[in-house]
Amino acid sequence: MTTMIRQELTSLFRSGQWVWPVISYLITLVVLTALAIRPAHAAYGFVAPVLLIGSAWAGWLITSRTQGPLWQITMIAVGGRERTLVARWACALLAAAPLFVLAVIAAEIGRQSSSDAAGLWWGGIGLHLLVAVLGAGIGTLLGVQLTEREGNPVPAGESTPLAALVIVLVCGVGAIGYAGAIGVLALVLITIAVSIAAVTTG
Repeated sequence: MTTMIRQELTSLFRSGQWVWPVISYLITLVVLTALAIRPAHAAYGFVAPVLLIGSAWAGWLITSRTQGPLWQITMIAVGGRERTLVARWACALLAAAPLFVLAVIAAEIGRQSSSDAAGLWWGGIGLHLLVAVLGAGIGTLLGVQLTEREGNPVPAGESTPLAALVIVLVCGVGAIGYAGAIGVLALVLITIAVSIAAVTTG
């Protein structure tokens, strides 16, 4: 399983498919950070949907790379369907991890530039962690569901734009955790549900 995770991440890095999404992500974070939004929680709230898009796209890139026949071979090599699904989900999380770190840095810069509060805002960091996990799960599910149809691969020109549209449409979910206790609970439940689906679908 460890070998699969290492191979998938190495393959993604060498493919260069991550370059333009990451550049766009960084530019967006710089713009949001420059706004230095008030009050303190707003900086995290504005960055959260961007993090959701980035982490979902990372999950999509990981999952959509493996075609049906190769997926069957991978399951045999890794030692079972469950182990392979967990490894794929772990790959998506690890691919989203750098985006999570960058999002926290950007949000903290924006927050501290418009706040007298010292130290990190752990509540915001925790919510961003949930958003990153949620995004990776969404991307993983889309990679499974949009790349195959009746056992045949769907062309990238059809599946990729559809995945991008779905990700953009759900990006606002990343901000619900900042709407109060009910929002946090909703975000936790959604994240748990999507994560379970991500490690059981495929």
